[in-house]
Amino acid sequence: MINYAREYLDLDEIGAWLNMLAFFWPIGLLLLQRRFSGKKYPFLFSGSGVLLSVFSMAVIYTWADLGKPLVGAYLGGSAALVLFAVYTVELVQYFRKETTN
Repeated sequence: MINYAREYLDLDEIGAWLNMLAFFWPIGLLLLQRRFSGKKYPFLFSGSGVLLSVFSMAVIYTWADLGKPLVGAYLGGSAALVLFAVYTVELVQYFRKETTN
């Protein structure tokens, strides 16, 4: 018996959309970051990335805690952790640069 995540998503519920957002937000944020690079508030993208990666890790942990964690949970959790680290480093570098100016 093979189970797919889409079998558990009811698109009539807001929670299903939040679960999908937890996996697809990096695409939107990267496109926005590319579109508005060098504009007035660059720290907003890094700060949003930190918060959204924590949100993604919480959603993945919740889904993985419902049953036996599969490879996708480990892969998604690792990707969210890497995004968290990258956006945190960007945020720290931004504030270091601002304090030296």
